[in-house]
Parts: sequence; C-alpha cells; structure tokens
Amino acid sequence: MASSAWASESARHLKLAQSMLERFDLRAAAAEATRALEAGDSTVDETWQLHAVLAQAHAAMGQADAALERFRCTLELQPAFVLPADASPKLTAPYREARRQLAGSVLRLRVTSAAAGPGLVETTVEAEGDANGLVRAGSLSHGSGPAEAKLPLVGPFPLRVKWPCSDTCAYRVVVVDAHGNALAQAGTAEHPLEVRPSLFVETPAPRPSRPWYARPWVYGAAGVALAGVALYFGLHYTAEERQLLALTQDRANSDYARVQALDAARHREHAFMWGAIGLAAIAAGAAILTF
Repeated sequence: MASSAWASESARHLKLAQSMLERFDLRAAAAEATRALEAGDSTVDETWQLHAVLAQAHAAMGQADAALERFRCTLELQPAFVLPADASPKLTAPYREARRQLAGSVLRLRVTSAAAGPGLVETTVEAEGDANGLVRAGSLSHGSGPAEAKLPLVGPFPLRVKWPCSDTCAYRVVVVDAHGNALAQAGTAEHPLEVRPSLFVETPAPRPSRPWYARPWVYGAAGVALAGVALYFGLHYTAEERQLLALTQDRANSDYARVQALDAARHREHAFMWGAIGLAAIAAGAAILTF
C-alpha cells in the first residue's frame, strides 16, 4: 500500500490532469497523467482514473489506437466507468470498441491461504480477467501499527508468499503494474482478510481403490474354494482306491470291466485333486502378494 503522503501526491497529479482535460489542454493533461503513472505510487482508485484521463485525451487528439489501449485498461480496472452523455464520437468510438474487446473481462483477485508448516502460512494470489497484462507483482501486508510487515508477492504467476502466522491472522493483498501503481486489492486495513492455520488439518490421502483382481480377498476366497474341490476329489480318490483294492483281492469274482472303470476314475480323481491343490497354492501366493 502507498503511504498517505504518496497517496496525496498522486491525488494532486490526478486532480491537475483532470483539470487540464476539462480545459481541453489535452497534451498537458496526457503528460501529467503519464508522469503520475510513471511515478508508480498511485492507489487503486487513482490508477484507473489516470488511465481514463489518458484515454480521453488521446481520443480527443484523434489518437484512436492509444485511446483504445487506455480505455481497455480503464474498463478492466473499473468496469463502471462511463463517458459523459454528451461525449463526442471521437471518444465514444474507442470506448465502445474497448468494451467490445474486453467482453466483460474485469481484473479480480482470487486469494487462498493454507498452512505451510508450524507457524507458517502460504498465500497464493491469482489475477483473473487481466486481459491487458497489467499485473506484474504484488505485496502482502500483515500486522498493524509498528508491527506491520509488508512482504513481496513473487512470481511466476500465480503470485505466492510464505509468512509467519500461528493464530488467527489479518492480512491484505495488493497487486501492482510495472511501475508499482496499485491495480486491485483484497482486504483493507479496516476490513482485512483473515486466516487461521489451525483450521487446516492435514488428513492422509485416501488409498486409491484397487481393481478386483488386485484385492487379496479374491484370491483368498478362490484358494478356500479350490481347497474344498481338492478335498472332494481326494475323498473320492480314497474311496475308489479302497474299492479297487477289494476287487483285486477277489479276482475270481471281480468284473474286469468294473475294475478298469474304477482304475480310470481313480486316476482322474487323483489328477483333479492335485490340480486343485496346485491352484489353491497359487491363489494363496497371490493373496499374500496383493495384501
């Protein structure tokens, strides 16, 4: 923020330039407004009014391109600005074109603050609607009176700064042009922004949801089911083994075809049993790996 002495000096330049414009001393008005902007100590209200003086002076002198550029800056900073009802076409033409080109773009600040460590806050400032590329830097002020501190907001965009804050802290932000003139602000000395770092509680990021084939319970369930299948075929294999043994011990009364069928079934159940055991072991390994 500019000091009160600087602000009064800028106001003096602005008042002089506006007086010259009213007297149609156009070149002097443009020169005075240019000197004021180059000094780089204008407040937010003074900056857009200086651009408005330049826009009207250039337009009245027939400098349409320069007038269009300054009208664009004026309307970006103060969209409520209007020309007098009796303004000449020399002024209204570039004014209307500037409004058309901006299409409602207005400089606004989006300010966010978050805890950046014990007793530390990081503030981020984004300049939205800066169609003319006016914003070049900024500053953050916190505290009051002798304890007030002013910190530079550094780029690249968005502008950022870290500053000390352990409890509820009041602060305000201003962005400036290449000369240091204030363009927009968020918060004032009377109505500052506030941040309370204790409200920012870090919570662990949720674990990403895994696909079904990467979940251990799928393989655990498959392993249990395959173990049941192995038990089923194992019991059948044991029963058929006993029946075959009984038949071979009583060969005189045994049916050869039945003996062959039991032997084939025994081999089949034996293969299924070990196949299920092998698959159950693989499923158990997969469950362990995906746990």
